[in-house]
Amino acid sequence: MEDGIYFNLDDELYHKENRLSSSGIRDILESPSNFWFKSNFNPLKKEPKSDALKDGRIFHSMVLEGNNFHNKYKVMPLEIEGLSKNSNDFKLWSSTQTLEIIPYQKFKQFDLIIKYLSEKGQILYNNVFKDGYPEVSIFWTEDNIKRKARIDYLKASSFNDLKTYIKTQKSPIDDYVKRYFFTYRVYIQMIYYDRALKNAVNLPVFGSSKQKDFWEKTKNNPRVPMVTFINRELPQARIKVFSQEACPDLWRLGEKQISQAEFLYLDYLDKYGEKRAWLENVETENLLFKDEDFPQSFYELLTGNII
Repeated sequence: MEDGIYFNLDDELYHKENRLSSSGIRDILESPSNFWFKSNFNPLKKEPKSDALKDGRIFHSMVLEGNNFHNKYKVMPLEIEGLSKNSNDFKLWSSTQTLEIIPYQKFKQFDLIIKYLSEKGQILYNNVFKDGYPEVSIFWTEDNIKRKARIDYLKASSFNDLKTYIKTQKSPIDDYVKRYFFTYRVYIQMIYYDRALKNAVNLPVFGSSKQKDFWEKTKNNPRVPMVTFINRELPQARIKVFSQEACPDLWRLGEKQISQAEFLYLDYLDKYGEKRAWLENVETENLLFKDEDFPQSFYELLTGNII
């Protein structure tokens, strides 16, 4: 697929493209082997499947895509959900469905959360995901690397990434989202999206005439990077702005880590190509563990009574 900014690109087509994404950068930083085996380079790659990933996709579509949600998903009627999956009626109903099926109770839970968050004073009331376009894909080439980014929601003056989560730690929500943003290196994603938009200024546009007009009028606008966090279990949410001006050190760290990942990507691509597995050499030096290799909590255990 040629370089460009795509407004209506199917999810599957986007993910099939062999290009370096922000998630690929984070995989490489973990290890080049981790990247290759999870990438489209691997002919035996298996798509990760979990209830959390599926629920995240559903929630994203409900929040971001409006009526298009019903072109992708079919909500199971309550009377069908109550049937045994081995019953003839259930099998007959299932056999006629062409869309991905969502259990009725799950849909109602997510829908109720979204309605609560759309009330006055709540995040979705303020049109965070209005007056723009969802799932905007950008394909570009920079420094001899073919790249891609898929922005959850693009507006004239901002771009927004939606993170849905289930809170597993007993901590204040503000502390939780700070830890989430740093632990999962969301800052890398934001910096990479910012680069994608800047590189997209001179790229061809694929979309409706209205979308093309929107991009032409706003492509040179400075856009604020934003992240919206929504709990999938209850109506609890936060929205955060991540700017280079407010976080110069973290932004610089992100750029440094992206550069490190790009170096590893090109180095391993040169060594192995796309079709051979990217295997890392075993370290033959510094084989000896030392006390200082371990976290500070090691010393707390040593000097205390904790076993």
